[in-house]
Amino acid sequence: MIFPQSKTEVSRIDVLHAKETQFLRLSIELEVTRCLAVAKDATRLADARVCYARQEAALAVNDLDQFATLDRAFHASLYKAAGVENLWMIVAARSGHIDRLRNLNLPDPGKSASIMDCHRRILDAIAAGDTDGVQAVVREHLSGMLAQVGRIMERYPEYF
Repeated sequence: MIFPQSKTEVSRIDVLHAKETQFLRLSIELEVTRCLAVAKDATRLADARVCYARQEAALAVNDLDQFATLDRAFHASLYKAAGVENLWMIVAARSGHIDRLRNLNLPDPGKSASIMDCHRRILDAIAAGDTDGVQAVVREHLSGMLAQVGRIMERYPEYF
């Protein structure tokens, strides 16, 4: 419905909602990556490897929008590889606030390189069947942005 002469108002970022969504995502991805590491089936990682390569290419030309799209595709491919693709849709449906935080954090120096490093180590640990190693990297990877929330709030107070 369109209402003439009305305004559009963007909601403030809800940090509590973002933290809850991150907790949900972390819980699921720990199990997703553990299952993939236990399976030791390299063919399951084909889509994730393609996403990783495309993400590298996007980073090389500093296309952060494409980089972010491929970041989501990388994680979705892991859920699909583990046979729980619909769980990604649940996480993605709740991710609006965390995605907005991520968009504010992504341009920071070194952030995209850190993401790529974590993605590479996730793929390597899964391929090696290293369940402890992959879980450590997933914890590091998914906690990075939330560790920066205070700094993000200071830089962009108008969003909170």
